[in-house]
Amino acid sequence: MKDDSKIKYFVIAFVIIFSIVLCIRLVYIRIENSIRDYKANYPAHIDMEDLYDESMHHLVFKTKIGDKYIAIRYEDSALGQKSVLRVFESDDDIVWIVVLDELVVNNGYKIGEVNGIIYINNQGIISYGEQNSILLYSDDLGHTFKEAEIEVPNDVFVNEVEDVPYFEDNVYKFKTTDEEGNILVFESSDGISKWRLAE
Repeated sequence: MKDDSKIKYFVIAFVIIFSIVLCIRLVYIRIENSIRDYKANYPAHIDMEDLYDESMHHLVFKTKIGDKYIAIRYEDSALGQKSVLRVFESDDDIVWIVVLDELVVNNGYKIGEVNGIIYINNQGIISYGEQNSILLYSDDLGHTFKEAEIEVPNDVFVNEVEDVPYFEDNVYKFKTTDEEGNILVFESSDGISKWRLAE
C-alpha cells in the first residue's frame, strides 16, 4: 500500500517537473522566435567598435537627430563609379541596427544634415532644364532616401551642386555655378519641396 503511494507521488512529481520544463522550453522558443523576427527586420546588429571598424568599412557620417543617433558607413564599390553605403540607427550610441541596407551613390558624394534632414550630394550635373544627377534627402532618419526635385530654367546650364544644402534666413539653400562660373543659389521653403532658382 505504501509502495503504491510512493509510486503515485513519484508520478505526480514527474508530471509536475515535466510540465515546468515544457513551459520553460516553450517560453524559450517564443523568445528565440521573437529575436529571430526582430533580426529579420533589421539585417545587422553591431556594437560601436564594429561600426568604426576601419579594416573593411569606413564611417563617413554620424549625427544625432532628436533622441536617435544616425550613422552612414561606406561598405563597398560598385562598377568602379559607384559607392555602396549602409545606414545605421542607435538609441544609445552603443548598439547599432541597420535601417537601410544598401544605398548606391556616385563616387565623390558628400553628406550633411540640416534641421533633421539628411542630404547626400550625389555629385553630378544638372543642365538646361534637365536633372542629370540628383540631390538625395531623407526626412525619416535615414530609413529612405528620395530624389530632390530641382527646377532648372530651360536657358540655364548648371554645374554640379557644390556642397550639401544649408539653412539661412529661414530658407534651405544650396549653391552651384553656371557655365560662365557665376554662382547660382537654389532655394526650398522646407528643404523637401521643389528647389527653385533664387531671385
